Amino acid sequence: LAARAQGVSVAALLGGAVRDRMPAYASGPFFKTGDDPYRDFERETERYLKKNFRAVKPRGGFNPRADGVMANGLRKVIGTDAALMVDINQGYTARAAIESARRMDEAGLLWIEEPVQPDDIPGYRSVARAVPVAIAGGEALASLRAYREFLEAGTLSVLQPDLAVCGGYSGFRQIAALGLAFGLPVMPHVFGTTVNFHASMQMAAVVEGHRGGGPMPYPFMEYDMMDNPLLALCPPPPLTPDGTLPVPTGPGTGIELTPAMLEPWIVSHWTETL
Repeated sequence: LAARAQGVSVAALLGGAVRDRMPAYASGPFFKTGDDPYRDFERETERYLKKNFRAVKPRGGFNPRADGVMANGLRKVIGTDAALMVDINQGYTARAAIESARRMDEAGLLWIEEPVQPDDIPGYRSVARAVPVAIAGGEALASLRAYREFLEAGTLSVLQPDLAVCGGYSGFRQIAALGLAFGLPVMPHVFGTTVNFHASMQMAAVVEGHRGGGPMPYPFMEYDMMDNPLLALCPPPPLTPDGTLPVPTGPGTGIELTPAMLEPWIVSHWTETL
């Protein structure tokens, strides 16, 4: 609101963008119902590549052996120049996560995300010490103290606060400062609505950059590949041929969202009286 009142972007209000575009990764494919949850992963990934994505983050966590087959198969699909990450979605014990990571080793993953439950510091520490690939997480952590405890335990290599969970722009900036103190990259976890997506783009435009081994420096933007009508209300800008997203420079987050646009999704109304 403050940025809109001044006619500037949130990034400008936060001190100014240090980048005008950033790499985006396709957040998908997702598990399917039935006996083979990984079916169609390769076909869907080929579709993402045609949309100019140069980084893909499929879901894993069904079982370690299947994870290895999936990840190694997708590496052949995307080639050696694109980035591949796997999101376990808190699905494993530490021991199973370690086995999964070892079976996916030949895929050359950029990171493995949320291998165990989000508050399991000993589990994260065990996984981080046992495997060479970077461990990412933090989307479910809501406070600066929680991040500090994780980092002091040597658990994470990539921090992923979610603006909708960690306290918005202010909370994210505190976590970003903590990440800078530990020399770790910080990038938004982005899921849900167009509001979160565009707010996260503004935040990602001002954070410290890092070379993490992927096709371009961090931060990356997460791009939900599901059929998400709340993201389609104000769609993200199209990817450029090099797989990046241009950062909107309009007032606020750069989108115009009206009550009428939300009307189809409202299921109840109420009035608060004081």
